[in-house]
Amino acid sequence: MNRAFFSGLQDMLQDLPVLRRFAHGLSERPRMRAVSFFSAGRLDVTVFGAGDAPSRESIPVPESPSQEDLQKAREKIAGFRQEQGTWIHVIPRQAAFVKTFSLEAREGESKEAAVLRRVREEMPHLADEILYHVALQENGTPGQEALLFGIAKATLEEQLRRLESLGVVPDSVMLSTELLLWLYQNDPSRREEDKNVLLVHDAARQIEVLYVDRGALVQSRWFGKEADEPAAAAAVLQTAQEAFQREWRRVPEKTLVLGNESRGGYGGIPCEGFGGEGPDEAALGSAALKAFASGAVFDFTPASWEDRRRRSRTGREKTRFAALLALFAASWLVLSASRAAGLALETAWLGVRQAPVSASVRELKNLRSQALKAARYSRKKTSPLLILAGLRAAAPQGLILQSLAYDEAKAVFSLKGEAVAENLIQDFLAGLQKQPGFEKMTLERLESSSDDRGRIFTFEIEGHLKKEKP
Repeated sequence: MNRAFFSGLQDMLQDLPVLRRFAHGLSERPRMRAVSFFSAGRLDVTVFGAGDAPSRESIPVPESPSQEDLQKAREKIAGFRQEQGTWIHVIPRQAAFVKTFSLEAREGESKEAAVLRRVREEMPHLADEILYHVALQENGTPGQEALLFGIAKATLEEQLRRLESLGVVPDSVMLSTELLLWLYQNDPSRREEDKNVLLVHDAARQIEVLYVDRGALVQSRWFGKEADEPAAAAAVLQTAQEAFQREWRRVPEKTLVLGNESRGGYGGIPCEGFGGEGPDEAALGSAALKAFASGAVFDFTPASWEDRRRRSRTGREKTRFAALLALFAASWLVLSASRAAGLALETAWLGVRQAPVSASVRELKNLRSQALKAARYSRKKTSPLLILAGLRAAAPQGLILQSLAYDEAKAVFSLKGEAVAENLIQDFLAGLQKQPGFEKMTLERLESSSDDRGRIFTFEIEGHLKKEKP
């Protein structure tokens, strides 16, 4: 709707280049998008603008904020959210449940029923307290394996309420573990045979590690770190590798760090980057936006918040439409004023020039009248020739013209004839429509009859000669 709105506005601003460029820029400018997550008493937001490098905003949000804290946070968010379109909130690993378990359906049991039964067997006291979804994956062994991603309903509700207190209702809520796994599985550099891979997401005071074997998730864990420094990250990663070796009796063959900042390794631990360009937060945010656009990652927004999300989107659209309407009104006023001023100047100039031009006008009128008379005489003499030449060029074999009538005053001609096949008449009509001197060709009558010659089609066609502009 906005593009069509500004298309019409630009047509009206042909004489106002500055306003036209401004309107075009506002209508074509992509909206800003944001990806957020809570971490250590603050809201970290990665903001993606129109073609610029993403920026990171860190907004203090205490667990029990005062009105002053909320007001400062809202003002900071409003500073970069004026043109925000999509907002995605990511739940970090320590606030979620991730579990893998074997899935074997009993006789007569559907796959959905088997999943529900196994979830309640694995988490008998938590199944009703978390919002979860289950995906199936192949782990290289017979049978299928279920992969459960879940978030406690109380945690989810608490984070959404904190966002709402800041004036934000996200368009989607994703789990970082599922997002990282999806990003790795769709990484073009990944090989199907890669075994025992550690995926690392270094996010401020915590590190999330995914143990992946041939693209399937084996285990997911998170580790806190005391400082946001490479040395602290190296110590945590060393602990993660040792824990993996003890529990699974496997040696990690490759360690991939989210983003392109592999740093050549953490404290001597060889690492590679994955997931695209930029630091960890930019790569995670870019992945979240791609996953949201494709619908590939589950949205954990509770059903009770769907109505609030719709109201938030409607409110943003109304605000944007009001701004566009105000711009339209201002542009219309400026345009009207400029055209009124131009009309006044033109009227004054015509008044000054009217006196010396009056005598020349009469002479020009006489010349124009004589030229029109000559043109009409020439057309009157050449019209029959034009009609006959056009009919001859368009008539196919097997078609006979019987009569031709021409109304000179209306420049309309009517012709009658017969043909041995209906398609010959259609070809004749198409040929007449292609003649440069004819227009408005219509088939007025078409009848068929039979005699000793066989089936005969009689027709009547009416057309117009193109009028030459004086």
